[in-house]
Amino acid sequence: MVESLEFVRLQFPLIGSNIMKEFPKEFQEKFSEIVVHNERNRMKIVLLIIVSISAFFSLNRFFLLNTQNPNFRVLKEIYPSVMLFFLFMMTYESVLIYILYRFSLSKKQPPEILRYGNAFLEVSLPSAVIFVFAKYASPMNALYSPPTYIYFLFIFLAVLRLSFPLCLFTGTVASIQYFFIYFLHEEQLRNFSGESIYEPTILLMKGGLYFTAGLVAGYISQQIRLSFIESIQNLRKKDQIESVFGEHVSPQVVETLLEPGKSSSELQHVCILFLDIRNFTAYSEKESPVKVVDLLNQTFSFMVPIIQKHQGIINKFLGDGFMAIFGAPIATENPEKEAVIASLELLQELQSRIASGELENISVGIGIHSGDAVTGTIGSQKRKEYTIIGDVVNLAARIEQLNKQYQSSLLVSEEVYLSLQTTSYKNIPAEEIAETYVKGKEKPVRLYKLA
Repeated sequence: MVESLEFVRLQFPLIGSNIMKEFPKEFQEKFSEIVVHNERNRMKIVLLIIVSISAFFSLNRFFLLNTQNPNFRVLKEIYPSVMLFFLFMMTYESVLIYILYRFSLSKKQPPEILRYGNAFLEVSLPSAVIFVFAKYASPMNALYSPPTYIYFLFIFLAVLRLSFPLCLFTGTVASIQYFFIYFLHEEQLRNFSGESIYEPTILLMKGGLYFTAGLVAGYISQQIRLSFIESIQNLRKKDQIESVFGEHVSPQVVETLLEPGKSSSELQHVCILFLDIRNFTAYSEKESPVKVVDLLNQTFSFMVPIIQKHQGIINKFLGDGFMAIFGAPIATENPEKEAVIASLELLQELQSRIASGELENISVGIGIHSGDAVTGTIGSQKRKEYTIIGDVVNLAARIEQLNKQYQSSLLVSEEVYLSLQTTSYKNIPAEEIAETYVKGKEKPVRLYKLA
């Protein structure tokens, strides 16, 4: 029942609360801006239609001026009143275009009553022309005349209003006004003695088509509106993801997290990488803060893309280092392999930049461990952080610290090394280190030195 009400509320936003009110102010302003922009463009098209019709009407009268065509008498009689009405409509549309321009500056939508009033008045344009034709010419010719097709132009232009009710209202008004003219002259139509045969069914179907066209236009308009709302929701979700992961998530990760049904907290097999710049504390004590920050930026500027390239993310920066995750939030076939290859590439790039003089002579220590962990977001509504909870994180941090003891740059746990043996990278040179007791662990841990 709740889902049914939600569907109705989405499809017919005038029933219940306006869905746009659920979005932040900037999104509401953007939507209002689009609505006003579309409305102005629609009115410009309507103005062009009115000008074109009035020009055609005037040319038709001019070419019949010196002829004996019986239609000339009718055109001569109705011309002043029709042209006066056209002039009024042109002035009216021009004024409304200016008013909407003022609304666009304030980033607000015009009142609904104004939009409905405008829809009613515009649809009344062909009705007025048909009514005049029926009075001065014949009802039969009037109800089959070209102005009857102008209704469809106004109905389908209503799609630009991005409102199902307004489109349906436009089609309904066109249908009612057409039926009103038909029933007003029904007796004359029955007694019509012209060449055309009076077929009430055809005329009734024609009036019904206007209502149907309003429904179709409303459906199309609502689909465009819902597509826009869905785009906003995806943008909001993307903003939330970026606020959680910062700027250190690859576009592929963001797109995958946008997929519906993605769990916010789950048990995953992950590989954790800790990196630390050696002797950074001593360096920062003797150098200016500006130079310290500049060194960090230069170092991390090439490290982060390497991590991302191998399907990892930087979960958090730790002053002179960082923690990276492989296998979460997006599961990968072998996160251990990705973490090791990324580490070796990172160390190679570091030495290359030091040799070329792009970077100061620094060294880093990397520790990698893998295992199962709970992944998800924690925090408040305004500030959340993606985190990994499990012993795998603590052990990876401890392994990284052991690089100092073994004078190494890259240490991995036995779990990571054994995982590599199942891949094409099983021949990577590795030095086995005897089982070592790690702080916080009761049992010894077997490590492998890769660099």
